[in-house]
Amino acid sequence: MSLSPALILAGVIALGFAAQWLAWRLRLPAILFLLSVGLLLGPGLDLLNADALLGRLLLPLVSLGVAIILFEGALTLRLAEIRGHHRMIRNLSTWGVGVNWLLLAGGAHWIGGLAWPLAFLLGAILSVTGPTVISPLLRSVRPSRRVGDALRWEGIVVDPMGAILAVLVFEFMRSGDGAMAAWVLGKMALVGVLLGGAGAFALDRLLRFRLVPDYLMNYATLAVLLGVFTGADALAHESGLLAVTLMGVILANRKDLDIEPIAHFKEHLATVLISVLFILLATRVDLLLLQKTLLPAIGFLLFVQFVARPLMVLCCRLGTTFSWPETAFLAWIAPRGIVAAAVSALFALKLEAIGYLQAEKLVPFTFAIILGTVLIQSATAAPLARWLGVAQPRPRGLLIVGANRLGRSLAQALRKEGVPVQLLDPDWNSVREARMAELSAFYGDPADLRTERLLDLSDMGLLLAVSHRSELNALACLRYEPEFGAARRFFLPFSAGGESTQPIERHLTARRWLGGQVGLKELEQALEAGWRMRATRLTENFGYSRYREQHPQAIALLAIDSDGRPRLFDAAHPASGSAGATLIALRPPQDLASEATPANGPAEAAT
Repeated sequence: MSLSPALILAGVIALGFAAQWLAWRLRLPAILFLLSVGLLLGPGLDLLNADALLGRLLLPLVSLGVAIILFEGALTLRLAEIRGHHRMIRNLSTWGVGVNWLLLAGGAHWIGGLAWPLAFLLGAILSVTGPTVISPLLRSVRPSRRVGDALRWEGIVVDPMGAILAVLVFEFMRSGDGAMAAWVLGKMALVGVLLGGAGAFALDRLLRFRLVPDYLMNYATLAVLLGVFTGADALAHESGLLAVTLMGVILANRKDLDIEPIAHFKEHLATVLISVLFILLATRVDLLLLQKTLLPAIGFLLFVQFVARPLMVLCCRLGTTFSWPETAFLAWIAPRGIVAAAVSALFALKLEAIGYLQAEKLVPFTFAIILGTVLIQSATAAPLARWLGVAQPRPRGLLIVGANRLGRSLAQALRKEGVPVQLLDPDWNSVREARMAELSAFYGDPADLRTERLLDLSDMGLLLAVSHRSELNALACLRYEPEFGAARRFFLPFSAGGESTQPIERHLTARRWLGGQVGLKELEQALEAGWRMRATRLTENFGYSRYREQHPQAIALLAIDSDGRPRLFDAAHPASGSAGATLIALRPPQDLASEATPANGPAEAAT
């Protein structure tokens, strides 16, 4: 029985969702499952072939999809956020790209057997490491902060740079040698810069002056993006990818421009496109060709893992303070991801269309490196980090979702006790107030890919959602379930009571902070009435029972145990504290006015 194309596409979308969900649950890069599904459906079981399904529409659809993916990735590159980072990040994301490109090109030629032009193209494509594959790995391994920062920022910065480099190499291959190649490359660069800048200016005006209503903004962005891409390609071959990448970088670095609305839309659209495209593209891999290229591809993978990456990192280490264990870990970790797969598939289609020799080998080699690096590094990163001593100890920090008054007060109290705290809020005014109080506050939404790529959770052991928006609390608890597990996620209901008054909160599997005895409304009313947080060290002579006798009205919020880790209270684990623990409680004004330290009691700190 033959299936209709609509039914097949619906099945691909469903399988793409299943792969993305499985990756989220297992905290592994989604591309690993997407490519595996495509290889199984295509060369494995011979159930699906993208060429037969889409025919001549395959190339334009892949081209448009890659343009959207590159634009979405470029929107995360904020150059101001890179300034002030250590030299290793600058080295990896600048001249280190060139070193990596040359090493990979040499390996592709001498080990993979590719002609020099195709080897240079493959080297450019594989010079990128993607944040979508780096972020899950870092959250699982939790390396030291500066090692994690180096890997995270390398992925973010090199993604658009590698894509631009690949476009330039591809166009050089098409145009030949000599003066003609220089003219074509110059024309492509000029058109890409001009149209990319014009598109960024147009979207800047639309966003800044609200020239279109909110419900049409995403539509307008997509129209401008595709118009710039196709217009640039019509004026100069392959300048479209350059134009949309530059357009994204320019928009991301415009001052006082809120790009979050379009960034959200592009993230969601890119996720769907990535899921569908990569399954379809993986079905095109020829089984006989896969068998022929298997040994050269494995040899090239070993070269990439054991020679090219270590040599590049050693070069980038010059002039830095990175220790040898940190350098060794950096030299081992460089998984390839979304951009490498998308760009290789697009250029393979274009090269096959013009009859370029060995063009059919581009995708198998790229997919082999993606699958190989992701599998090897995901399996070995955690034990290697522990063996080298670059893995962080058990996390003891607190991620607070909601930078409102309660969240800020709690963060200040914890910071004074030496507990790492990270605030997260999509409300800019709350984030700004937190930063003015010298608190670490991240402006973003828990569901954003940008938040996933940039927010460092390596030292966060607990999640506490205290936002005024119950849906944001629920989203945070659901989104961070793989990172924190069932027992380390807490939320604060809006008001006191055994049963939540917010319908969305009734279905959360996270624990209810303070057991529902008080809610956000009561705590913020107390702060408004002059109640303040106090930290009290408990001792053998001044335990929790004596504390309650002396401060009967105090609301005990949490305890910091003797090992420095916070412990939140709920119905199953009510307020308590042993000798050596520090109790943080909210105390009334009259209690504060008569505040006195017992003769053999604890020291107390105000917040």
